[in-house]
Amino acid sequence: MFLLVKVNGKKFFKVKFKVNGKETTKSLGQYPDLSLYNARIKHQEIKNDLVNGINPNAKVIKDEDKKSFVTFEMLAKEFLEFKKYELSLDYYKKIKRRFEIYIYPSIGSVEVDSISKSDIIKLIKDIPNIKTISTKQTNKSETMKIVFNLLEQTFKWGLHNDMADNNVMSKIDKNSLIQKQETTHFKAIVDRDKIKELYKMISSYFGSAGVRDALVFLMLSTLRTKNV
Repeated sequence: MFLLVKVNGKKFFKVKFKVNGKETTKSLGQYPDLSLYNARIKHQEIKNDLVNGINPNAKVIKDEDKKSFVTFEMLAKEFLEFKKYELSLDYYKKIKRRFEIYIYPSIGSVEVDSISKSDIIKLIKDIPNIKTISTKQTNKSETMKIVFNLLEQTFKWGLHNDMADNNVMSKIDKNSLIQKQETTHFKAIVDRDKIKELYKMISSYFGSAGVRDALVFLMLSTLRTKNV
C-alpha cells in the first residue's frame, strides 16, 4: 500500500497486487477523507479477496465508497456531458447507447485506474458475441473500432481532467486487435434531404478530427478521394 500525491496536491491511498500473474493497482480512497486506519482495513480486505481467489477489481463498489472512487461509468458520464453540446441529439443518444450496451457491462463498475490492458482486449473481442435488436450484420469490425475509439477518447479526457492517472488505451494497438473489414461500396446519394442528413452525421463524427474534416471537405468540394 502507498500514498499517491498528484500534482494538484490531492492524495490517494493505492495498493499494488497481481491477478493471474499481472500486476495492477487499485485506489482505496482519497486522504484525508479516508484515514490511514481505514485504508489499512481496505488493504486487508483486498488481501483476503486474493487469498479466496476473488479479483478485487471486479467487485462492485459499495454506495458509501463511491465518493472515494472514480469508476469507468462515472468517468464516461462526465465525458459525455462534456461532449454533449458538440454532437447532434440523435448522435449523442447513439454514442450513449454504445456505452450502455458494449462497455458498462464489462468495466462500468471498475475503478478507472484498475482497468487493465487485458480487460480492454476482452471487452473488444466480446463485441461480436453481443446481440442487439438492431443487429443485422455478422461482421462487427466497425462497431469494434467505434467502441475502441470511444474508450480511447474517454481515457484521454479523464487523464486531462484529473479523473484518471493512466491511459491504458495507449498500450493497445487497434490495428493488431481488430481485423480489417472488407470494403463495401454504396450507391451515390442524390436525394437533397439525405445529403443534408449525411453532412450532419459527418460533422458530428465522434472519431478522429482529421477524418471528420477530410470528409466534410470532400462533401463541400464534391471531389473524389483519388482527386484530393
